Amino acid sequence: MSFLLIKFNFVAMKSYTNILSTDIKGFLFKLLLPLVLILGSYSLRSQTTTALQMDMEWLSSTSNTADFQIRLKNTGTSAVTFNGLVIRGEHAPDLTTGTITWMALNDNAVPEWLNWPNTGTTNLPYIVASRKLNFTSANNIFNSLTAQAIPSGAGVVLGTFRISTTSTWSPNSDFGFTWEMTSGGVVGYVDGDSFVTSIQHYDVSGGTICGQCLTVTASSAQPLNQTPPPSSSILTGDATICSGASTNLSVAVTGGISPYTVTVTDGTNNYSATGASPVIIAVSPTATSTYNIVSVTGGGTGTGNSGSATVTVTPKPANIVTNATICSGATYTWLANATPYTTSQTALTIINDGCTANQVLNLTVTAQPTEPAKVNCWDTFTFNTTTCVWDNNNTAQPTEPVHANCWDTYTFNTTTCAWVNNNTVQPTEPVHANCWDTYTFNTTTCVWDNNNTAQPSQPAVVNCWDNFVFNTTTCVWNNIAVQPTQP
Repeated sequence: MSFLLIKFNFVAMKSYTNILSTDIKGFLFKLLLPLVLILGSYSLRSQTTTALQMDMEWLSSTSNTADFQIRLKNTGTSAVTFNGLVIRGEHAPDLTTGTITWMALNDNAVPEWLNWPNTGTTNLPYIVASRKLNFTSANNIFNSLTAQAIPSGAGVVLGTFRISTTSTWSPNSDFGFTWEMTSGGVVGYVDGDSFVTSIQHYDVSGGTICGQCLTVTASSAQPLNQTPPPSSSILTGDATICSGASTNLSVAVTGGISPYTVTVTDGTNNYSATGASPVIIAVSPTATSTYNIVSVTGGGTGTGNSGSATVTVTPKPANIVTNATICSGATYTWLANATPYTTSQTALTIINDGCTANQVLNLTVTAQPTEPAKVNCWDTFTFNTTTCVWDNNNTAQPTEPVHANCWDTYTFNTTTCAWVNNNTVQPTEPVHANCWDTYTFNTTTCVWDNNNTAQPSQPAVVNCWDNFVFNTTTCVWNNIAVQPTQP
């Protein structure tokens, strides 16, 4: 971008002003004179280009500090002398757990540079939230007469800056500074001007701004806390595993800084783990695989990687399938898990390790058949869950009850399936043929036995006149005699 400054030679302008003073009078002269004097502050020159380059050059770092320098170069055709600059840019995140500060070392030893930036031991502005270096140098160190030229070619190193952390930098990290592209720049005097111009790498030109007249660069590498990388890493872990199982690979690391990050490959996929040596990496191949080291980091990227590990995978045996059928109400105990089942199971599976076949159960439970019709009311059936049929228990007809009395009789009721007492009464005692007859009921024969009792004997005659007659009503002998009357 060209920054055009139009000037008139001051000497020629002075001669021209004398002519005006002589020939032009009055109001016109007074009107034009201020404009002429403003233009006279510029020198007449051909078109020139104002262009600078500002480089952030990385120098070195320790475990908790880092130094960089700012170099300015004149890459245009305009002469530019230095007044000040604005450093604005952000660095990478997660560089440290400590507090970051930065300062100028004020190490520009050229006397004419007046110990720029002359900030002493004061920390320079830093915005924590945006990780921004935010320094604007003082504008009163130089004026147009004392300002130093910014040379072309190698330019000039203005000074060194030091960044510090209260803890340590993350090992082998990168500061990652980038210039802000909406602010910052160099303030200088262009071609002997007494006023300053802001020479920027953004915006557009106008007034005392030379937009797009500055190129900013930063070192591509800004290493922090560099440490030696691992010098040797050896992979081991040959193993034979069952399908679906896992095994550990081991990588022994020498040198560098722990924790280490190790990446291995089976030729198709990469596997990584982080930790102290030996670093353990779990793998679960589905087929026999050989692993090799891809990279080892920890204080840098390691070298001297060696070793390999072959993991042989034993195929899993085919499933063992059990097909069983039981009747409803029965219980099936599966030997695979010693568990009883009473309901149907379809492809019930026990997953075993990769070296043992899975167990699969298909259990069918058939419906219980209807109990058979009874031939006799006393028939009973029991369902046999082994044969899945109803077994006749061959139950006998109920036994006729014991007779309490010999005359009792019972009838079997097929409706109630019980013996019914007919309530038969005891046989009636036979009619006596003779009044003296007696009967005894024989409970064995269940009949009345005639005791064959004899007729009562006639009483002995006490008196000569006694006369006995047997009374069948009272069943006794009656004496009916009367003593004859005395003659």
